[in-house]
Amino acid sequence: MMSGCRARRARRARRARYACLVLGAAGLSSLLAIAACSSTTVSAVPASSPDGSGGPTGPVDEGGTITDAGMGTDTAMPTDAPATACEGACKVTALNADFGGRKRTLVRAQFGTQQGDAGPELHTESHLGGDPACPTMSSPTTDYTLIVTAIPRGAVGQKLSQNDGIKSVFFDFKGDLGLASPSGISKSLSVNVTVVAEDPATPPAWVAVDVTAGFTEGTVAGHLYAEYCQSLSQ
Repeated sequence: MMSGCRARRARRARRARYACLVLGAAGLSSLLAIAACSSTTVSAVPASSPDGSGGPTGPVDEGGTITDAGMGTDTAMPTDAPATACEGACKVTALNADFGGRKRTLVRAQFGTQQGDAGPELHTESHLGGDPACPTMSSPTTDYTLIVTAIPRGAVGQKLSQNDGIKSVFFDFKGDLGLASPSGISKSLSVNVTVVAEDPATPPAWVAVDVTAGFTEGTVAGHLYAEYCQSLSQ
């Protein structure tokens, strides 16, 4: 019989192959990095939480679901703020996933750069669980991950969608959200993003994006603040 570790590795490998079909090489390389065999997950949250470890400022339950006290926060930048500035709520990742009433909140994000047909693009990955460090082959697997990719660089303030080549996939590595086959993976039917702010450096050190993605089983919506990872870049 296949050991628990080998079984988990096989499941992650199948999901990585699916990511390659959906997202291309960038999706495959990132999923291989987070698909290491591990029985340990570490809850990770961004740096703006009250306890200094990060996360949404509102209460969050053990499943990562933000409670009513944390909902409704306007994460958009003030209209008179420069596109290269991101402070306060802009630096908080809170992507609220709802799949048939099963709710989770992704609370940290990372990104890499890639070359698209029209120029440089951003590849973002938002998570609940796992290790907050940039992913490697030995990183523990996350519980849940949302990939939003092919966001063009320099698109601050623009509203983009799947019609502009934006792609998104949700991965339920924990396996408790009831996603469609292949088990634990759902490709978005629609995805809309607005780049709120972006570091002008090359490569950028950070990016802030509002996201709304619709799936057969539910939705993911909110804001992400992602920091650059070389391991997610092509």
